[in-house]
Amino acid sequence: MSTGSTCCPSTESSLDSKRQEVTTWGLSQADYAALKSVYSANGVNREQDILSNSDQVQVLEMFLYNFPRICGLRMFTCLSSLSVVQQSINTLEGLVDCIHLNSLWVIECKIYRIQGLNKCTKLEQLFLYSNRIQRVENLESLTALRVLWLCDNEITVVDNLQALFNLEELNLARNAITHVGDSLLANTCLTSINLSDNLIANFNDVATLAKLPKLEDLYYSDPHWGDNPINCLGNYQTYVIFMVPALKSLDSIPLSKEMKSRAASTYREKELYYNVKTQTFYRNVNDVLKVGSEGRESLINIIEHMIGVLLRQSKETEKVLQRCRHTSNTSSYFPGVDLLTEMHFRLTNAINRLVRKVGVIRTQYNRCRSKVCAEYDSHAKRTKVELASGGNVRIEVCTPTDSWYAPCADFVYSRFFVEDYSNVPVDILPTDVYISGIQVNGVLRVHNRYLRNRFELRLPPLQDKVDLDDTLEYVMIGECPELPGELHNCMEHGFRSPIEHTLERAGLLTLCDSLSLADLPRLLAVKPTSCSGTSGDLQVTCGSCVSGVSFTYGDRFADIWSDISQSEVLIAKVYLGRQIRLSGVRQNLLNSLPGAYPGYDSVYWCQSKRNNNRAWYIFDQSLILPEFLVKFEYKVTYKDTIVKHHLGKFGNYSEIGQLGRQSGTCLSLIKKTLTELRGNVRLVTRPIMLFLEACARESSILQAPLHCDTRDNLLSQWVFPRTLNATGILHKLDTSNSGMINMTESVILTYLGARRSSVNVTHINLSSNRIQKIEGLHTCPFLEALVMPFNELSKIEGIDNLKHLRLLDLGHNLITRIDGLNGIPNLKVLELNNNLLFRLEDLNTLRKCTPRLDTLNLRCNAICENKAYNGLVLRRLRALHHLDGLPVMDIDLLSALKSTSVLTPLPILQNAKFHHRVASKTGSWCSRSAVLDAVRSSTQDYAGTSEFDLQTGTQCKNSRNLILEDMKDWGGEVQEVVLEHQCLRRIQNLEQLTSMRRASFRDNAISCIEGLRHCTALEELSLEENDITTIDGLQYLFSLKVLNLSNNRISQIENLSPYVPQLTQLSLEGNAITNLRGLSGLNSIIELYLSNNMIEELREVQQLRHLQKLVVLDLGGNPVSEELDYRCYVVYNLPHIKVFDGIVVDPAERSVAKDRYAGMLTRDVLEHKSGRQNFYGLHHLDLFNMRIRNIGSTFITSEFDCLREINLDSNQVEDICMLAELPNLTVLRLKRNRLEDRPLWSTLFKNRTSQGLQTEISNHLRKQVVLGLPRCDASVSKGDFIQLSEVSMRRPFPSLNTIYLGSNSIKSLLYLRLDVISLTLRELFIEDNAISRLHGINVLTNLEKLVLDRNRIKVLDPQSLTGLVHLRELHINQNGLKSLSHLSPLVRLSSLHLNGNRVAELSEVEKLAVHPQLHELTLISNPVTRKQVYRPMCIRHCRGLLALDGDIISFEERDHVDYLFSPLDAVTVQTAVTCFTPISH
Repeated sequence: MSTGSTCCPSTESSLDSKRQEVTTWGLSQADYAALKSVYSANGVNREQDILSNSDQVQVLEMFLYNFPRICGLRMFTCLSSLSVVQQSINTLEGLVDCIHLNSLWVIECKIYRIQGLNKCTKLEQLFLYSNRIQRVENLESLTALRVLWLCDNEITVVDNLQALFNLEELNLARNAITHVGDSLLANTCLTSINLSDNLIANFNDVATLAKLPKLEDLYYSDPHWGDNPINCLGNYQTYVIFMVPALKSLDSIPLSKEMKSRAASTYREKELYYNVKTQTFYRNVNDVLKVGSEGRESLINIIEHMIGVLLRQSKETEKVLQRCRHTSNTSSYFPGVDLLTEMHFRLTNAINRLVRKVGVIRTQYNRCRSKVCAEYDSHAKRTKVELASGGNVRIEVCTPTDSWYAPCADFVYSRFFVEDYSNVPVDILPTDVYISGIQVNGVLRVHNRYLRNRFELRLPPLQDKVDLDDTLEYVMIGECPELPGELHNCMEHGFRSPIEHTLERAGLLTLCDSLSLADLPRLLAVKPTSCSGTSGDLQVTCGSCVSGVSFTYGDRFADIWSDISQSEVLIAKVYLGRQIRLSGVRQNLLNSLPGAYPGYDSVYWCQSKRNNNRAWYIFDQSLILPEFLVKFEYKVTYKDTIVKHHLGKFGNYSEIGQLGRQSGTCLSLIKKTLTELRGNVRLVTRPIMLFLEACARESSILQAPLHCDTRDNLLSQWVFPRTLNATGILHKLDTSNSGMINMTESVILTYLGARRSSVNVTHINLSSNRIQKIEGLHTCPFLEALVMPFNELSKIEGIDNLKHLRLLDLGHNLITRIDGLNGIPNLKVLELNNNLLFRLEDLNTLRKCTPRLDTLNLRCNAICENKAYNGLVLRRLRALHHLDGLPVMDIDLLSALKSTSVLTPLPILQNAKFHHRVASKTGSWCSRSAVLDAVRSSTQDYAGTSEFDLQTGTQCKNSRNLILEDMKDWGGEVQEVVLEHQCLRRIQNLEQLTSMRRASFRDNAISCIEGLRHCTALEELSLEENDITTIDGLQYLFSLKVLNLSNNRISQIENLSPYVPQLTQLSLEGNAITNLRGLSGLNSIIELYLSNNMIEELREVQQLRHLQKLVVLDLGGNPVSEELDYRCYVVYNLPHIKVFDGIVVDPAERSVAKDRYAGMLTRDVLEHKSGRQNFYGLHHLDLFNMRIRNIGSTFITSEFDCLREINLDSNQVEDICMLAELPNLTVLRLKRNRLEDRPLWSTLFKNRTSQGLQTEISNHLRKQVVLGLPRCDASVSKGDFIQLSEVSMRRPFPSLNTIYLGSNSIKSLLYLRLDVISLTLRELFIEDNAISRLHGINVLTNLEKLVLDRNRIKVLDPQSLTGLVHLRELHINQNGLKSLSHLSPLVRLSSLHLNGNRVAELSEVEKLAVHPQLHELTLISNPVTRKQVYRPMCIRHCRGLLALDGDIISFEERDHVDYLFSPLDAVTVQTAVTCFTPISH
C-alpha cells in the first residue's frame, strides 16, 4: 500500500494555508486525525506531505481501521483508486469531488445502499461485495463502468443496470436472487456473469442470458461461493451449454467443442421428442373434435330435415289461408279455416323451437370445443414447461390402472360431505337442486425436482424437534378466486411467501382437509345470475345438465352450472409442525403475517360444525410439496332423483355407442373411436365426449317414434292435432308440385283469382312451383310480401321497383349472390335460408340497399360457416332484431361492436410482446417493464377514447391515428404477436414490425397469407385453423423456421422453395393435400406433419427422399396409411426418418423393412431409371444390374402394353410372374438372376371366372405389396377387373419370342413350366445352369433356337427332344456329352454346336446323317476331333454341311472327300489315307 507520489517539503506559510483549506472543507479534528492515520497506514507520516501534495495522490487504501465515514477526499483531486476494507462505514459519501476515480473498493463494510457515485463518471471498476446492500440502484451515471462486484449482499432483484452499456464483468454471487429476467439484456458487452450461491431454481433465465452476444463465462456454481438449486437439477449442464453456445467456460469448467456438440445433439433430440409428443397429441385431439363435429352435423341434419318438412307445410298452409281470405265465400272453399289457422300457428311455433334448438346445439358445441382447446393449450403449455425445465418439471396424466390413481380419487371422495354444501346460495343453485356428490374425472401427477429437493432438504433438521410421521399430512388446496391460475403456478414454481401475497394484495392459499373448504370459496365467488327460483321455472329436466351439455333453449342454469361444476384441487404433502389454532376469521390472517406467531410452524382454524374440518396456513412455503392435481365435477339432484352419469369412472363410453346406434346416425361409430383414446386425450376431450353423449341421447329422442313410412306422416302426427287430419285438410296441402311454371302476368292473375286485379296485390305466395326466374311483378307496384321458397331461383331479380316491399322470402332456392335489391328501401324481413350463398362481401349489399332491415335469415348457407359471420353481420346491420331465426340480444350486439375482423394497430399493441428496451420519442431508452406499463396505459387511453361509440356506433378515428403515429416508435421493438380467436379476416398493418420473430394468428377467418412482406425477421408463423386455400405470401420470410398451416383448406403444397430456405418445421395437418410435390427443395426441413389429408399414393413418399435432414414425419389419417405394409414401405424408402406417425423407428423395424423391400422394383425406380413420368409408348426397358429382387406388381397396368423388350440381367430376381400379362413383350433378358427351379408363371393367370379372378388378384396384390404405383393402378377396380379378366383369358407371356435364363442355378426344366409359352417361344437361352436332363422341353413345339451351354447334360434321353420339330439351332457346348443319339426328332436342325464335350467316336458323327438340313456343325475340343479322318467323315455323313468347326467347306474339299470315299482298290485307298492331311484348327 503506497501513495501515488512522494511529498516534497513546503514552507510554513503554505502549510497554514492548507490547514485553513482543510478547515474550510469542514473536517473536524477527529476526521483530520483519522485521515492522518490513513496516510500513516499508506507510508506518509509527515503532515507537510499530507497537506502539500494531496492533489498528487492517485491511490488511497484503508484496511482494518474503524473509520466511521468516508470524508476528506476533496483534498485528493487526482485520486484514481480508492480501497476501503473492513470499516464501520454504512453509507457511501464524500466521493463528489473524486471525478477522476477509476477504481473503487468498498468491501466487507456495512453499506446498505448504493449512492453518492453520480459524479464518478470515469469509474470503471466498482467492488461493493460483502456489505448489506439490498437493491441495485443509482448507477445510471456510471456509463464507463466495466467491472461490478455486488456479491455477498442481500440483493433479491436484479434491475437498474440498463445504463451500464460498457459493463463486461458482473458478480452477484451469494445474494438472495431468484431470477434474473431480462434486466441484463441491455448490457451487451457482458463477458462474465457470476450468479453462484443464490436461489435460482429454474432454467427460465438461461435463455435470456443467451441473448448476450459476448457472454463467455457463466457461473451458477463457484468453489469460492457455493451452488444454486439449479445445479441439482437434471440436464443442467446440457441445457445451459446448448442455450448459450458462445460460452467458453461454465462454473469455471472449460467447454470443449465435443461437449458443446454433445449438448446440442442431446437437446435437439429432446426438443424433437416434445414436438412430436405435442403434435401427436394435437392430432388425436383433432380427431375427437372431428368426431364431435360429425355428431353435431348428424343431429342438426335430423332437425334441419324436420324444419324443411314443417316449413314446406307452413308455406302451403299460408298459401291456402291467403286464398281463403281472397275468396268471398270462405266456407265453400275450405270447411276448416279455423283449424287451418291453428295448424299454421302450431307449425310456426314448432319451426321456431327447432331453429332455437339448432342454435343451442351449435352454441353448446362451440362451448365444449373451447373447453377442449383450453385444455389442449394447458397441456401444450405443460409440455413446453417440461422442455424448458429440462424435464425437471413434469405433469403426468394418470390412468385408472396406475397405482396412485385410485388412492387419490378415494382421498377426494372421502373429503366430500354433502352437508357442507347445504348453504350454497340460490344465485348458484335453484331451490330444488342441490349438490349430492362428486365425480373424479382425472388425476395428474406432479414431478417437480426442485420443489422435492427443497422439501427433502428442509425435513432432516426438523427431525430432532418433532416426529415427522405425526406432522406430515396430505391436504388439498383449491383455486383462490383472487388468484386465478395459481394452482398451476404452484405446481411449477411452488407456493408464494406471505410477503409476495401482501405485495399483490391477494388472498392466501390455504391447505384444507375438506373439499368444501378448498372449493366452496370458488363457488361462492360466482356472480349472481338469473338462476334464482326453481329448476322447473328454467325448463330444467332430470338429467339434462349432469354431463355439462343441455340442448334446452333458455336453460341458463344448465349453461352456468356446466361452467362452474367442474373444478380441480391440488393434493400436497406438507409438514405441519407446531400448530396453533386461530379463533378469529380467516380474513384477518393476512394482516397478521409474517412473524405474528413465533415458535410455530403453522396456524389452523376449524369449521364451526365439525372440529375435524380444518384449514391450515404454513409459514415456510418450502415445506409444501404439490404431488397430485385432481379434476372432478359435482353431481346434482333434482326433486329427490339423483342424476346418474352415463359415463363410468374414467370414460366408459359404451352407452354412447348404443345410443348412437339407436339413433341411426354416424354416432354409432363413436364407441370405437373413444375406446381407442389414451388417458390424457380422454381427459382433455371430455367436454366433446359429453357433447356426443347428449347428441346421441337427443337424436334417439327425436327418432324414437319413427314407425311411420314417411317423415311427413310423422311430423303431421307430431305437430298437428288429429282433428286436422279428420277434416281432410292435410290431404289438400299438396307440397310435391311436379310442374314448373313461369311467372307471367296471367299466372299471377290465375293465382289471385279471376276477379282480382294485380295492381292492388300486396301479398303473393308462390312456394313449391319450381320457378326459375322472378318476372312479371311490374304489374304489382304495391306488393308488400313476396313468398317464393322451395323453387329453383338462382338469382335475385325483377323486384327493383317494389318500393313498398317489406317481406321477401326466397329460402330453399339456388341463389349464390345477394344482389338485385336496389329500389326496395323499406324491406324489413329477408329470408334467404337454404341457398348457396358463400361470400361475406354480399353483406355490404345488404347494408347499402336495406337500411331498415329488421329480420335476416341466412341459415344453412356456406356463408354461415365463416367464423367472422355473426360479428360482421351485426356490425354491418345494426338495426337487426332477429338473425337466423334467433333474437339479437344486447350482449351479442355489444360483443360484436367491441370486436373487429380487421387487424388494426390497437389489437396488435394489446397482444404484442416487446424487446427488452424501446426508444422513446426523446431518444432515451426505456426498460421493458416501463414499456409495458406505457403500453398498458396507452391501450387504456385509446380504449377510453374508444375505437367506437357504443351508444351511437360511430367510429372514432383519432385513437387509430394516434396509435399509427406511435407505432413507428414501438413497432420495431415488437418481438411477438399473438392474435388468436379474433375472427380476423386479413393480415395487415404489420409494416413497422420489422423485428418480429414470432406471430400466431390461430383460429381466425384469414383466407390468404398477406401483409408479411416487411417481417423479414419472422422465425415462427402460426396460421392454423383458418380458411387459407393456397400457400403464398412467404417470399420475403427468409428467416422462417417454423410454419404451421394446420386445419385450413390447402390442396397443394407450393411457393415454399426457395423462399424459406431455413424452414425446419412444417405442419400441414387437416388440409386437403393430395400429393407431396413442392417439398423437394426444403433441404433444411427436420419435422414434417401431414396427417389427416387426402394423400392416396404411396409413391408420393419418394418426393421426400432428397430431404436428408428430415427426421420426423407424420402421415397418419391419410388414405395412404390404410395400405398394407405402408409403414414398412415408408421406413425403407426414407432411411433417415427416426419418428414416423408419432412412433419411434427402432433398428429392428428398419431391418425388417430392408429385408422386405430391398431390391423391390417400384414405379419410382422405373421413373428414376428411364427419366419419364408415364410409360405409354415405351418399347425398350433396360434394368441391367439394378439389384432388383422382386418385380412386384409394377407392370400390371396398361401403360406397359407397348413394352417389347426388358433387360433384367445381373439382378437378383426370383419370380417373374408379374411380367406374364405384358401383351407385347417379345424379348425377356434374365441372365445372372436367382430363378432356380421356380416356375415362370403362377396359377393366378389361369383362365378363371370373373369372381374368382378378382379375389385372387386382390389377394396377390396384397401379398406382393403394391408399391410405387398410383392408387388407381395398384388397386383392382371394377373397370380394371373387366380388363384383367379379358387379359387373363390369354396365355401368360402371349407374345414372348425370346427369353434369356442363363446363370440362374436352374436344375430342371420341368419346374419352369415351359408349356405356357410353347406356342410363341422361338429362342430359349438357358446356359450356365445345372441342368442334367432335358425333361419338359419337348413342349416347345415352335422353338427355333435352344442354347444349353455350360450345363451338366451328359446324355440325351430318348424322348427329351420329341416335339421340337421346328428347332433350327442347338447349342450344347461344354456339357460333357458323350453320345449324339436321340437327335433324330430335330428334323429341321440346321446348326449344331457341341464344343467342349466328350464325343470320342466317329460313329457318333454318323448319327447326324439323319439331319439333311444341318448346315453348321462345331465339335471343337471333343476327343473325336483328334481322329485323322474326323473331318472327312463329318463331311461325308452330313451332306448338307456348309461349315465345320467354324471353317467353311469348299467345293474342292468336298470333291476331295468324295474322291477319298469313292470305290478304288485297297492300295489306292491306303495311299490316299496316308497322304490326306486334315485342315488344322
